Formats: sequence, structure tokens, C-alpha cells
Amino acid sequence: MYYPKRSQFIYSSEEFVKECISLPPNPIVLAISHSHGQIEVEFVPSTMHLTGHVYSFMNDEKEKVFQLDFKDVVLENASVLLLSSALYSYIAEAYKMAHILDKTIIQSTTYAK
Repeated sequence: MYYPKRSQFIYSSEEFVKECISLPPNPIVLAISHSHGQIEVEFVPSTMHLTGHVYSFMNDEKEKVFQLDFKDVVLENASVLLLSSALYSYIAEAYKMAHILDKTIIQSTTYAK
């Protein structure tokens, strides 16, 4: 995933939410490693939206990737509680997808003759 030059990378959900609530001028990226891959969630304060990707590494050469839906959080900016709830909800969705990708089997298209 491509991130703007001045993006700030954070590696804990709690710190990510704290930084997002402060509405910094540059995008913030949450990068969390899990047992079989990585979750990346980006918050862009200037447009108040979230995007994300979930990676599941199959081996050294292959990975499965799921792109999370774009989420507009402009309306949730009315209070700290609403915004933090929206952020945690999006992160929880990323973890659900990570679990699903981990359990997904990719079948080879090469058949034995």
C-alpha cells in the first residue's frame, strides 16, 4: 500500500486512536503484525476517512490481501467518544478479515495429469 511522504506510522491500536483524535495535519497509519500477516489502517485527517488492507502471508512468495471498505468518519467527529468508537470498530473489522484470510485455502489451478 502506498502512503504519503509525511505519514506517521503507529504500531498499537490505543496510540493510533489517541493520535487520530488529536487530528494531526498528516495521515496516520496503524501497522499491526498478527500471527499470519499484517493489518494496515490509514486515517486521513484532512478528509476524515479510513482505508485499510489486511495481508495474510502464505509463504515467502505468496500473500493474500483484502482491501477494507473506505469509511467516512466526518459525522463521528462530533465527539471524541464517537470518533474513537468508529476507529475501534474499523480496527475490529480488520481483525475479523485477518482471521477469515487465515482460514481461507487457495486451491491451485494446476491439475495433475
